Amino acid sequence: MLRIDQLRLLPGEPEAALLSKCARLLRVEPSVLTGLTVLRRAIDARESLTFVYTVAVSAPQEAALLRRCRKLPPSALLFSEASGHPSPSCRSGLP
Repeated sequence: MLRIDQLRLLPGEPEAALLSKCARLLRVEPSVLTGLTVLRRAIDARESLTFVYTVAVSAPQEAALLRRCRKLPPSALLFSEASGHPSPSCRSGLP
């Protein structure tokens, strides 16, 4: 499983949109992802109201997906559930 932090939804958007957001972030079709679990839900009301999610997604070839995500924004770090540490290939925006 891969953990994705800082996925944002507007108040009118359904939680079902999380799957398509994860797929877009990982650069795959939504049908490739085999599961999605919401790990954390939070509300960010600093400027405008948004819902911030941390999710775990599963896919058949997670190592290949991690290689595709080298240019993710730093706020959307991917964590491998097996190691519990961020994948080095996904930390392109961080020092």
